[in-house]
Amino acid sequence: MSPGAKLTVIMAGATTIVLALRWLLQKLVGPPRANREARHEGSMEDIDVPEHDGPSHSDPD
Repeated sequence: MSPGAKLTVIMAGATTIVLALRWLLQKLVGPPRANREARHEGSMEDIDVPEHDGPSHSDPD
């Protein structure tokens, strides 16, 4: 096995372990605090989006 292939296998394994640990931590502790607070503050409908004054992309010009 070439050194590049070994490195790829090691990195794939490390990524799998990190993702598994993150999943386990979220199951035990819950979602990150920022997500928890954003969920309680309201939905996407509460966000004000300013109107766009420029030409739209559907104009043929």
